[in-house]
Parts: sequence; C-alpha cells; structure tokens
Amino acid sequence: MQTHTAAQLLPPEEEVLRWVAAMRAPDQVRAAIVEARAGFAMAPASLRQGILDTAAQVAAGLGIIGAEVPSGVSQDPASGPTRLYGDVLALLTCVPSLLAYHAERGVPEDVTWDTLSDLPRHVARYERLHGRPGFSELPWLSTHLRGLIYSLGRLQFERIRAIAPPDDHAAVVAGTEELAEDDVMLNVHIPETGPLDPGLCEAAYAQAIDRFAAWYPDERPRAFVCVSWLMDPQLRNYLPSSSNIIRFQDRFDIVGPGREASGSMQEFVFGRAGQVDLEDLPQRTSLERGFVQHLRAGGTWYARTGWFSP
Repeated sequence: MQTHTAAQLLPPEEEVLRWVAAMRAPDQVRAAIVEARAGFAMAPASLRQGILDTAAQVAAGLGIIGAEVPSGVSQDPASGPTRLYGDVLALLTCVPSLLAYHAERGVPEDVTWDTLSDLPRHVARYERLHGRPGFSELPWLSTHLRGLIYSLGRLQFERIRAIAPPDDHAAVVAGTEELAEDDVMLNVHIPETGPLDPGLCEAAYAQAIDRFAAWYPDERPRAFVCVSWLMDPQLRNYLPSSSNIIRFQDRFDIVGPGREASGSMQEFVFGRAGQVDLEDLPQRTSLERGFVQHLRAGGTWYARTGWFSP
C-alpha cells in the first residue's frame, strides 16, 4: 500500500474553506480557521516551520496504532489566529493524505468528513469552555487525521491495542479467552451530537463490525471498549434505570479501578472548565443534580473501563 506524507506547504485558502464546509463548521469557526490560514504567509518563520513540523509528525503516524503523539505549536492567548489555530492548520495539511489513505481502504468520503467534523466541534468547544479562542486537542484530533478513528452513526470507533490505565487493559484481556495483548480493539467514543439513544448505539456497533471487516480485513476487532465517566457505576445512584446513560452502560462489563474524572465530567455535563462553585451549577436534570449531590457528599467521579465482545 502506498505511503502518504503531509505536503510541505499548507493547502490553499480555497481548499481550507471547502474542507471546513464539508466538516459542517459553524460560520464563526469557519471564519476563524480561514483567517488563520490567510495569516500564515505573514507569520514568523519559526511559527510557519512549527506548523509544518507538526503536520509532518501527524502524517508520520498515518494508519499506525500507538504512533508518537505530536508536540504541537505553543499558544499565547494574546496572539493572532495563525498561532492560536496553528495546530488546526497542521491537521488540515494532513487532509489530502487522509483522503488518499481512506480511498485505498474503501472508506467513503462521507465517513471521512463526518469523522473530521470533530475538528470544528472542538474549536467551538474550546471557546465555550474557556471564554476565548484557542485549540488544545491536537493529540485527540491527530487520531482522526491518522485514520485511527471513524464516526459511524451515533458513535465513534478508534482502533487501539491498549487501554489506559493498564490495570483496566489487563482486566479486559483476562475477561476473554480469545483476546491477546496485541489484538486490535475498538475504543468507543461518544461525540456531543445528541441523545445517547440505545437503538442508534446498537446500529453503530453493528455498522462498526461490518465496516472494519471491509476496511481492515487483516484485523478482527476482539472487543468494544469504552473508557469514560459514563461507565461509572455510581451514576446508578442518581439516574433511573430507563435513562439512556444507564442503558448505554448496561451494554458493557465494567472492570478495573479507573481514574478520577470529576473535572472532565463537569466539562461535558455543564460546559464549564476549571474550579467552580457547586452552588453556581444548574440543577435542571437528574444528571446535573446527581453530579452536584455526589460531590457535596464528599464523593469522586471516575472514568471506568467497560468492554464487551462483538
């Protein structure tokens, strides 16, 4: 199979505009990314080189599970769009190589663009969380541009061979006689795109089994796994058994001790980052009320690992 590398130059502005439109970027995000691209030619040479170096790091891991995480461009909140979105420009530079890689695997372009819609989504999310423009998700989005993750229906599926933390990975391996340490698994991610409807989730699992068998015939994923605060069994103390979150959790066997995740849960539930006063958090839903009640009682929320065999 042909090896693809990042171009030595950023894509033209008209290409960037076409791509972010295909990613369904909101107008404000689209304008910010296009402005960042327009300012590239006038940016300091060190910044331009840093963006191209980051693009090369991302492209070097194309298709490789466990490739080194790219370092990225340093940010300054007071700097202009080209530095603020330097990592975004680096990722966009890798779009042609991803399109070629997907074409060789038989991945339709609608799946490519649906997967890449995470990029503008996280640009918007950063500003929503921090109250200012920026981007901090290069490690996460590099998996998209490396062909490791795919959006299929309601869920996303990432090709992996290990789960963090290691104790959880060992428990998953021990849970099935067929699973070896280096077997491929599909890590399930839940984008913020709507209700976690059980029927849509089941359809996504079925689609993943069929699609990955066609795209990666030399791999047979041995397990679906999910590492998330959504897997915390303590949620059952606050949510009804009929809730979408509990029904999603019911699909998995939960293993290992997990890791503290109160902060990340707060970000996803309330859209608030950093230290907050619990009294200032809204209490509109069972999930919001449960989050606050648990912390008031001295509890901690955890990201736990769930798994099941296809």
